[in-house]
Amino acid sequence: MESLVRDHQDLDEATVTKAKDYLNIGRQVKAQDVEEAADGAPKLRKGVAKDRRRYDRGWADASRTEKS
Repeated sequence: MESLVRDHQDLDEATVTKAKDYLNIGRQVKAQDVEEAADGAPKLRKGVAKDRRRYDRGWADASRTEKS
């Protein structure tokens, strides 16, 4: 996804902003919920992260609005 956004110069600013927002969410989820299995493959962590991200559609929409 990162390379798609970086390599497509024809994307409008709104699309790039939205993609970057979702990439940041993905990075946060990966950091708190993904760990490496014994074989080196990624796996979901068991349990609940202390500061777990909760997805709320209204929050995501509001955060984009506040940045405008």
